Parts: sequence; C-alpha cells; structure tokens
Amino acid sequence: MLAAWLANALHAVPLNTLEVSPPVELRAAHNTRPPPLSPVVHHQAGQTCQQARQYDRAIDEYRQALALSSNFNISYESMSWAYRRQGEYAEAIAPSAMAFPAGNTTSRA
Repeated sequence: MLAAWLANALHAVPLNTLEVSPPVELRAAHNTRPPPLSPVVHHQAGQTCQQARQYDRAIDEYRQALALSSNFNISYESMSWAYRRQGEYAEAIAPSAMAFPAGNTTSRA
C-alpha cells in the first residue's frame, strides 16, 4: 500500500520541477580535496599511486602522512620501497632507517 501511494505521489510531481544537478555549493565542495583526517588517508593514497607506478605521487602522499604523524613508520617503509622501485637506492636509505629505528626488525615499532 505504501509503495502504491509513493508511486502516485511521484507521478504527481512534474518532471521539470525536479532538480537534476546538485546545488552549486555541493558541486564546489565536491571538486575540492577533503581535509586530511589521519595519516592513514594519505598512506592509502600513496599505496594506490604506488600500485599504479606513480612513484613520485606516492612519495608525496607518504610525506603528507608523515607530516601528520612522524611516527607512522609504515609510510617510511613504503616511501623507501617507492624510491627503490624508481632505482633511487641512495634516496631509499633514509626512509628505510626511519622505518626501523634503533635496530627494530618490524615496521610496527
């Protein structure tokens, strides 16, 4: 019965009065980048870029994650891998050392 009422109510509304596109405020907000919520957001973006072989963009995302949380060691490790995949082995040393501080053998220090 509710479905029949809803169908009749929708047919009663002229189609030219329905707004098809979102308001300007929503469109403007949709076209901007959301504020960073946590380093995880940037780390995941870096992982996506790295899988697409966009290593420079991945490194930038890892840097943004580390700017939010300097002890987010997994981003150091991933940054090191991105440098290595580009063949920049000397650049990979510093992030790798940060990923495994004080002789730790895991990235979850």
